[in-house]
Amino acid sequence: MWKALGAFVACATLAVACAGSTEDGGSTPSGGSGGASGGTGGATGGSGGTQVFPSCNDGAKGETETDVDCGGTCPPCADKKACKAIEDCLSKICTDGVCGGCTATSPCPNALACVAGICQPCTGNADCAAGQACTSGKCGDCGGAGACATGQACVNGKCGPCDSSADCGGGQVCDNGSCKPCESAGQCAPGQICQAGACGPCAKTSDCPAGQACVGGACGNCTANSDCEPGQACVGGVCGPCSSASQCTSGQACVGGKCGACSTTDDCPKGQACVGGTCGACTLASQCSGTDACVNGACTACTVSSQCGSGKVCDFGRCLAGKEVQMYQCPPSQSLGGGSWGFYGCQGHVASTPTCTIIEYPSSQSFNCTPLGKLALVTATAPAAPGTTQVSMYQCPPSQSLGGGSWGFYGCQNQLASTPTCTIIEAPTTQAFNCTAAGKISLAASPPTAPPGGKVVPMYQCPPQQSLGGGSWGFYGCQGQLASTPTCNITEYPSSQNFTCTPVGSMVLGP
Repeated sequence: MWKALGAFVACATLAVACAGSTEDGGSTPSGGSGGASGGTGGATGGSGGTQVFPSCNDGAKGETETDVDCGGTCPPCADKKACKAIEDCLSKICTDGVCGGCTATSPCPNALACVAGICQPCTGNADCAAGQACTSGKCGDCGGAGACATGQACVNGKCGPCDSSADCGGGQVCDNGSCKPCESAGQCAPGQICQAGACGPCAKTSDCPAGQACVGGACGNCTANSDCEPGQACVGGVCGPCSSASQCTSGQACVGGKCGACSTTDDCPKGQACVGGTCGACTLASQCSGTDACVNGACTACTVSSQCGSGKVCDFGRCLAGKEVQMYQCPPSQSLGGGSWGFYGCQGHVASTPTCTIIEYPSSQSFNCTPLGKLALVTATAPAAPGTTQVSMYQCPPSQSLGGGSWGFYGCQNQLASTPTCTIIEAPTTQAFNCTAAGKISLAASPPTAPPGGKVVPMYQCPPQQSLGGGSWGFYGCQGQLASTPTCNITEYPSSQNFTCTPVGSMVLGP
């Protein structure tokens, strides 16, 4: 009997199937055909299965087992049982002779975490090795700073201190190796803003620092007014108040430092008119400001009075209140063919009357003067235009009889004159008459350019009347007037004398 027991133990120890026999060489202990590994009733208790020895169920640690009834020749052990190799463990983990055990130097397989010496799914980054992140229960490389602990950055797949704000996530900034919420845009990357503690792109210009614009999600220099806040102008790449309408978008005016609707033409860029709150082309001179005229849709200096509108004249580029006076070129003095003295009234001058009269005693004759152009007679109170002088003009009364003389009517002929009085001589009587103030004309010191269809007329200041020293009547032709002829004549019967008049400038006549 002891011999048979010894043979059984030997077979179990060697972990092989033995052909068990009795002392007298009888059949196997289990009976049945096929031997220890074969058919029914063998040591395995079934056909073709894993061999399990009776010692694996005896409640004691055998020599071929790593722990009680497991490991070695027995089935693998559960965690915390002794082991010698990974095959001894159900978990296939054998650490320091214990199944399922783990240490920092012996990491767990399948991205499990080593918690209290046992490999199991992680529940937080603290369960994982240094630099790893816990994602869906597994330890591994971080996929971004959001997977790391507060203040850490994900650099090359590992959680740790940041080197720059680019390492941090969620718009945080790197401050001494730690990712933190921003406090101001100065901590963010160029063009970003700090909003609710996070650096990021701007959504509108008001998000950006003063003077900057939000272009493509980044704060920076503006390139157009549309980049700036409403009412601001983009000047030199900076958004801010406008200083002139030329800095505003087309059609806008600069009012109080803001671009917007105009209220007057003075609000608009030079040359434009304010029409319905929008700066643009003019259609009427009345839409322009100051002394400008409307010329081809632009408010600018006038060249002719017709550009100025009703009740105004063009005075050397300025539209001023006034009226136009038709001027005429009168013929020169000439003999009527039989008189003993005369030639008064027609002296080749420019006059405001369409006729002139030659008196050659005892005959007289009227002559037609030729239309020459229109004189701008300014009635507004305004300073002289640059390079010009102003001369007051008067409307003198027509010739009239003094009631008893045998000849005369000289000096007052209904003309526009530069003297405030005129004299009628009806021998042997004379009488001075007051002329009515009519306005002012401008004389250019240098010959100006004639407007289209107009003329430039040189003007002269003639000397006053004076006696020739012996005549019985006379003093005609020189009366201190402004004239278009360079000489004037004084006749003191029976003598006459020509006097030189002084150039004083040029008169411009419009068409």
